[in-house]
Amino acid sequence: MENGCRGLSSIKIDERIALSEIIIYLRNTSDKSSYLKFIEGISPLNFDKIEISGYLSVILLENRVPQHLIDEIGYIYTEEDIDVGERIKDLDLLTKDNMQVLFDYPYLKDIYIILKDVKKQEGISAEAINKLQESNCYIDDSDTQEVIESIIDIGNQYRNNKISREVFINEFNRHYKNLEDESILEFIGDLISNEMKSN
Repeated sequence: MENGCRGLSSIKIDERIALSEIIIYLRNTSDKSSYLKFIEGISPLNFDKIEISGYLSVILLENRVPQHLIDEIGYIYTEEDIDVGERIKDLDLLTKDNMQVLFDYPYLKDIYIILKDVKKQEGISAEAINKLQESNCYIDDSDTQEVIESIIDIGNQYRNNKISREVFINEFNRHYKNLEDESILEFIGDLISNEMKSN
């Protein structure tokens, strides 16, 4: 560890290293977040894979985007069946952070609908638990994630006959009230209402 620290003092961490690390993270990470999921949802352009290292070499070493890359993107936009306007809107969102864009809204909406249904039915299906697990991976707020994890846990206990229906309902209502007290459900409900008005 000492050798690593000593070596670091002689290394200048510059823009090239920082950008290289971000590229490696985006390519190799197994992390899940709503932002990364949003990026995954954008189809990659049909670049010539042989050219990629050349593009990155210019970007990283010369701190500029090569004109050849810009021209290639223009060509692909023209030749392939791409809704360029819609794609540019998506690319523009990549410049926003989680405070400017609610990348986790689709997953918050799914969770909201499931929780409302569980409260109404006073029970939870295996499918609902699976959907909660899938959506919860992409929730940005860690406090909300913890509450949903607790609901998933008691849901599994109930489904496996480790707790009674009455205990499940009481525990679920306690966690549900926690989300209400933090105005999380109201916030999501308002977002859904605004979405419906704009459609």
